[in-house]
Amino acid sequence: MAPQLANRLKTCLQRMIGAQARYHDDAYQVIEVLEDGPAVVLQQVGDHTTIQADQHGDAHRRVPRTLTLQLALTPAGELDLSGLGLVLLDVEFDRNDPVLTD
Repeated sequence: MAPQLANRLKTCLQRMIGAQARYHDDAYQVIEVLEDGPAVVLQQVGDHTTIQADQHGDAHRRVPRTLTLQLALTPAGELDLSGLGLVLLDVEFDRNDPVLTD
């Protein structure tokens, strides 16, 4: 990947942090991006239904569900969000950004 494209892609990924998103009709927030994947770490918003065990295996608290979602790249090096079921709700991309959303 060309250095200029890699820098633009890195900038786009960084803008995703904190964004509200929908993934398979559930509400999430982007809490981290992993540039090497590239991937995003999503944390579910709303009711916490996952029970977290302590160091002894005893369940004590409910926590938001988190998941890491691998992002697809096109042969041209652009992010392809259209086929993942991931919709970023409050991030605007310029037409020059290396991101395909439709």
